[in-house]
Amino acid sequence: MALRPLHLLSLASALLLPCPALAASEEELNTSGGVLLDEQACFDVVHYDLAIEVMPDTRSIKGTLTMTADALSAAREIALHLDQRLHVIQVNAGGDGSLERVRAMHEDGIIHVDTSSYTAKSGARFRVQVVYEGVPLEAPRPPWEGGFTWATTKDGAPWIATSCQGEGADLWWPCKDHPSDKPDSFDLKVTVPAGLVCASNGRLVGITEGDKGARTFHWHTSTPIANYSIALNIAPYESMTREVKSVAGDTYPVTFWHLPESADRAP
Repeated sequence: MALRPLHLLSLASALLLPCPALAASEEELNTSGGVLLDEQACFDVVHYDLAIEVMPDTRSIKGTLTMTADALSAAREIALHLDQRLHVIQVNAGGDGSLERVRAMHEDGIIHVDTSSYTAKSGARFRVQVVYEGVPLEAPRPPWEGGFTWATTKDGAPWIATSCQGEGADLWWPCKDHPSDKPDSFDLKVTVPAGLVCASNGRLVGITEGDKGARTFHWHTSTPIANYSIALNIAPYESMTREVKSVAGDTYPVTFWHLPESADRAP
C-alpha cells in the first residue's frame, strides 16, 4: 500500500494532519484482530514502552509509545492501530541508532508510518515512536463495551479504569492490534495527579515524584502479554501485601490495592 504524502510544515519535517471525519463505521474501527495487514505482517513486536499521563480534570490523556520490533521482511511502510479520536502529534523511527522524525498518516484508526528512510531489512531490529494525545472513548458499558471509565470514590476522588478486551488496546495507545503478536515484555509509566495511585500489570519497578505532587508509576511485565490485558486502575489506593504459598510449596508476595473506604473489607 502506497503511503499518501502529508502537507509539509517545513522542508525538514512533516506535519501529521487530523482526519476531518471517520470514513469507517464505529463497529469496524473498534474491533480487535481480523485480517492481518501486510504492513503489520512484516514485523514482530519485541517490546512496548508506554509513557502516559492521565488527566482526570479534562478526561484526557497524552503519551509516547515506543515499539521495538524485528523486521520479518523488508518494508518501506508499517502500520499501527490507534483510535481516530486520539490525535497523533509526531512519529519517529529508526534502526539501532537514534530516532528521526518520519512521515505518517493517521486515518480510519490506522497510523501508516513511512520507514523508507532506513528501509528495515529482514531480521533487522527497528523502533517506532508515536507521540499522541486526546480524549479517549468513554466506555459505554464496561467491561463488555470498553474504553475509559471516569468515576469517583465516595470522597469525590478520581477513580479511573480501562477495559478494551473486545475493542483492542488501540482505544487508548498505539499498537499492532492483533492477537497473533504479543510483545515479549512491556514497560508502562503512568503519571497521575497528586494523591492518586496507578495499579497495573506486572511488577512495580518504582515511583517518581513530579511537579505539584504528581507521581509516575513504572510497571514492568517480563513475559509475553496480550495488548488488551494492559490496564490502568487509578484511584487514591492503599495497598497491603501478603505471602501466598503455591501448590509447589514456594511462597511469593501478592499485593492487594483497595480504596481507603474499603480498608475494613480488604484481605
